[in-house]
Amino acid sequence: MTRESRDEPVHKTRTAVASNRAPLTYRGLDRENFEPRFVLDKDDRIAMFLEAGYEFVKPNGSSVGEKTVETSSGLDSRVSKSTGGRKLYLMQLPMKFYKEDQLAKQKQIDEMEQSMRPRKGESAEADYGKVEIKTGKGTHLFGKLSDE
Repeated sequence: MTRESRDEPVHKTRTAVASNRAPLTYRGLDRENFEPRFVLDKDDRIAMFLEAGYEFVKPNGSSVGEKTVETSSGLDSRVSKSTGGRKLYLMQLPMKFYKEDQLAKQKQIDEMEQSMRPRKGESAEADYGKVEIKTGKGTHLFGKLSDE
């Protein structure tokens, strides 16, 4: 049995201890067509995400984050990361569904903000002070929700 020389580098690149590590990165994701998300395997969360249109990301040879002591090459065909005794699975949602979900969330926010504004003919004055709501209208990620 031969022993490797200590003069040969063990790692290809050196990472400083004080560097910003990215434990949940995964290279090679199709971000134009899918929105990725790590999902904790707890209760029925995986089933809930599958029903919502998410699918598991298939391994492409990359590893999740940087190598750690708990990194292993298991037999699971899904991209995952163990953390604190729990397992996170990398899932992705087709961009069409992601955009629809984001527009629905923004519509709820807009309706809530509209309910806070004074109606036409009513004063914007409260019992004391003044109420004013400023939004970033026109800065939505996926287009306008209404023709205001």
